[in-house]
Amino acid sequence: MKGILKRFSIVALSLLLIKEVSAQADCVNYDSRYPITTSTGKVYKWNPLWNFSPMKMKKFSGLNIGGDNYFNGMMQYVPANYYYTSNATKKYPVIISFHGGAAMGFGSALELCRLFKDRGGDSAGHKTFPGRVERSTTNLTQVWNSVTYDYIVVAPQFNKYIRLKTGVPDQFPSAKQVENVINYVVARFRIDPRRIYLTGYSNGANMIIEYAGSSVARAQRVAAIMPVSLCSQQNHINNTAKGIYAKNIGLAKLKTWFVYCESDNCGSGPILNVPNKWVDSIMKVPGAVKPRYTRLRNINPATLYNCSDSLLHDAWSRAFDPNFKVSNVYTPSGPVGANDGINLNMYQWFIRQLNTAPASPSVLDETIPAVVVERSSIIVLPNPFITEVSAYLSLDKSQKVQINLTDITGRLIQSIRGVYAQGNSEVKLSLANAPSGVYLIKVAGENFTSTHKIIKK
Repeated sequence: MKGILKRFSIVALSLLLIKEVSAQADCVNYDSRYPITTSTGKVYKWNPLWNFSPMKMKKFSGLNIGGDNYFNGMMQYVPANYYYTSNATKKYPVIISFHGGAAMGFGSALELCRLFKDRGGDSAGHKTFPGRVERSTTNLTQVWNSVTYDYIVVAPQFNKYIRLKTGVPDQFPSAKQVENVINYVVARFRIDPRRIYLTGYSNGANMIIEYAGSSVARAQRVAAIMPVSLCSQQNHINNTAKGIYAKNIGLAKLKTWFVYCESDNCGSGPILNVPNKWVDSIMKVPGAVKPRYTRLRNINPATLYNCSDSLLHDAWSRAFDPNFKVSNVYTPSGPVGANDGINLNMYQWFIRQLNTAPASPSVLDETIPAVVVERSSIIVLPNPFITEVSAYLSLDKSQKVQINLTDITGRLIQSIRGVYAQGNSEVKLSLANAPSGVYLIKVAGENFTSTHKIIKK
């Protein structure tokens, strides 16, 4: 009887480790501070337009992507046909979206709703990329060269962004953390490695430009990036000290599209025109792909290509609009020239960018082992680790899975067995009291087996 109860407890514990927040699959009235009165006396009331129920995207909480406690939750959209038996081997394009500072949170069901509304008083700020997905998924299906593509969308939430504050150490997600997210996404889904696309606004734009600028190998891993409302200055000490340079983007021939308001001062100080220097430097690299560049104007009457009506830093409420298609010929003497004739929105433009030689993850971080066996995939992160490690399962069908943790001699330390659903699950294993050294995680399902060597610091 005790053995039965023990097995039941293990199964129950394993099932609890599936982090989907299915019980709170909506975002309604999620900012209790409304109505908000600004310093000028303007009052913003809560608009039902900002509510989403039921949601097209799913929430996942209790994560620790990369093991450094920056990303604790995320939302994802997966097209229904991903799970069709006929598509069991099909690989999908993915757009990974990184938010701005006002949408920070620890990944709880309530805090994840900030990805839609940004918490601020800006009346247009609710039109973030996840907000666009909730309003319509039409643009997530694209046909190009007679082939139909359906995007997967992943929007992780980070919890802190401390940068350049006097007397306070910097703590902000940058290139390495974006790397962790990409690894996590590739482990969860059947992703076409030639079609990984990154976008982000404000802090999120900083992350993706710093990722792409950190090395040629990293820039070669993704097909295209779209930084919106960028504030990370190319030659700032935060970047140069880490080897983050625009030339890496140019050398990788990475496709880029910068969107920015001409009056944006990134929250304080002078207007810096941050994207200009990135674009200038990329274009100086022989053979580089010319960036797309859309500079929003602060003019009347307002158009789609105007700066936001209530927050000049906000270019994202425009950039992710499916009607937003114009980019301009960029010249150093005048950043806004004639329409360059591309005339494609983000969704159309991304799918046309194919990474013909994506860099292998092993080139980027040899400590992250990933094993793909038949139609199921498993990745173990972080590695090396300090106290806790997670096995991320991506299963082609519901099945029994057993996870054994042993030391290097084969001595069993921990065993977890459970039935896991088709799709994605996370299983955490704790070695807080174990000595430093090398361990093995052995994962066995009904149609796959996988062994991973892990190192405890």
